Amino acid sequence: MNELYRYRYNSLPVSGWFRVLVIEPSDDPENSMSCKLRHYPISAGIGYDALSYTWGDEEPECQIFIDEKIFWIRKNLYTALQVIRRKENELLLWVDAICINQDDEIERDYQVRQMNDIFAKARLVRVWLGAATLGSDRGVDVLCKFHNSVHDAWKGSWARIGSTLRKKDRLDASKSYDYFINSREDYEAYYKPIMPLLEDSQSLADLDEAVLLLCRPWWKRMWTLQESVLCKQVVCYCGSKSFPLDYFYTLAYFIYFSANFDSWPGLLTDSKVSLRETWRIADLRDHFSKKGRISLLLALDSSWNRKASDAKDKVIGLLGLLGQRSDLLPEYAWPLEKVYRAAFRAAIQEEGDLACLGFMSELSERRNTNLPTWVPDLEIHSETGSDYLASLSKPIFGSNLYNASLAQKAKEIRISTEDDDSVLVLEGITISTVQDVGVEAPGWETYGTDETDNRKWKETIRETLQQWRAMMPIVPEKPYCTGESLAQVFWRTVLVDLKQGTYPKPSPATGPSRLDANDQEWLSRLETEEGLQELILTWELSCQQVFRQLRLIEQFHRRFFVTTNGYVGLGPPSLETGDSICVLAPGTVAYALRDSKNGRWKYVGECYLHGIMNGEIIENAAQNEDSYTTFRIE
Repeated sequence: MNELYRYRYNSLPVSGWFRVLVIEPSDDPENSMSCKLRHYPISAGIGYDALSYTWGDEEPECQIFIDEKIFWIRKNLYTALQVIRRKENELLLWVDAICINQDDEIERDYQVRQMNDIFAKARLVRVWLGAATLGSDRGVDVLCKFHNSVHDAWKGSWARIGSTLRKKDRLDASKSYDYFINSREDYEAYYKPIMPLLEDSQSLADLDEAVLLLCRPWWKRMWTLQESVLCKQVVCYCGSKSFPLDYFYTLAYFIYFSANFDSWPGLLTDSKVSLRETWRIADLRDHFSKKGRISLLLALDSSWNRKASDAKDKVIGLLGLLGQRSDLLPEYAWPLEKVYRAAFRAAIQEEGDLACLGFMSELSERRNTNLPTWVPDLEIHSETGSDYLASLSKPIFGSNLYNASLAQKAKEIRISTEDDDSVLVLEGITISTVQDVGVEAPGWETYGTDETDNRKWKETIRETLQQWRAMMPIVPEKPYCTGESLAQVFWRTVLVDLKQGTYPKPSPATGPSRLDANDQEWLSRLETEEGLQELILTWELSCQQVFRQLRLIEQFHRRFFVTTNGYVGLGPPSLETGDSICVLAPGTVAYALRDSKNGRWKYVGECYLHGIMNGEIIENAAQNEDSYTTFRIE
């Protein structure tokens, strides 16, 4: 094509300005798309909408006209513009693929930093889920019926899975999203109004069409998270149908709780159904309406397993959620490893603790070897199902389960980095050295789709437990430090001292909790064949597709270990004999470190060490400053 007819960008004046696409009206969707591209200060207060959509992987093949010049865009964007184009009036629209010069890296950097303002100041965000399918209109109808039935019955009081807002912020908030479902009785009472909608086969088929809307690629993309959160008004489009974004909350929560209480009436759901993504959008929108900002830790967790075409966008794609901050200014020109190092250094310093280390859920052999061992490899986590280890510290929910370092009561906390954020520097106490390591427990990914594979998985987990049990140190004259029997010590260690549920009910997805005195009889029952079988069947439930989004159990891929001074624990799969088990200030769990023999250490992973998870070691060391060592983790 003659370059004379191709649209060329004029440079934006300075940071603080942006482009807006002006789409000329047409009463025929098939007419050519005629537009203008105009420059404005973001502060100008013009009334514009913003578009949230997925780019797709195909080459641009659709032609639009900007200022009478040709501009090529991808098919999905072109279809979206056809649907939302007005019949009589111009539409002012911000759309990233057009309003940012994607070939200008400097412009991309500063425009990305402005996306918080661009989306927050938009009159409306239009979410394009994609073109209609044969059944999608019926799915939208079910979505609307669900929402309206619950709204009418509960007068705007919505069920929720949990909130990352502090209690005081929730108390000051409106009454929306304030019905917490903690039991089957709560579930049945709350969803009673919608059960008549599911009484025949056609209704269930329509429900499945609604669920398929949650499988659209839009839910999985990195950039769509901030685009769906920052603006007060968000409307979704599927073909010609449109409806508010929050209609999805009702359906997603219903699926979530139905699966949790083994009552889901539709087809089996799997990782393609965006339950977690929907819930986190609702939670973050709640945050912005109450507080106007979110933490980097929460942003990282909320975007976990979302896809990014450019791996740097796993961090850069969060900047709009974070607002202007001087401690995190990544650029596309930086190496990927520097972007990730800067993000996790900023998160650790912002939180003042080691919660970020709980994000390390990938297997060590899959990691980018150029990353420091303490920095999670975000590039791996670009799809659901990339997590192989459950966090022990539970950085977002359940962060108070353990308190191995007694948090900030231990001593003045000093956390810093060296060598351009390559080395994490902190203080801690070495408890012991690993003397013996057991076999690695199987994970959910080895659980098959037929009875033969399932039987093999159960046999493997049983053999693993038997091998672990044989490792228990037996020293009659020196009982375990907690004074418990060996059976109690073993099972509380294997269970990382958390309630597991009892078959046929898996551990609830509404939050983990520690074992207590009421669990003593159940722990004793694990010594019997019937009790062991029930535990294995309970864990097996967590392997099934419908439960995988609810909870990843802590035993997957972990190893039982014994230390030189008689402690027992559960550690990461890469744990080796000779590794040091430490309490790091201000971490909530124990950590395994490996001596690099150069004054530095490698991070191995989180550990449960029975008898120290409530701060017992720190209490003993409180009067002895010499107990603390400076660790430089590379």
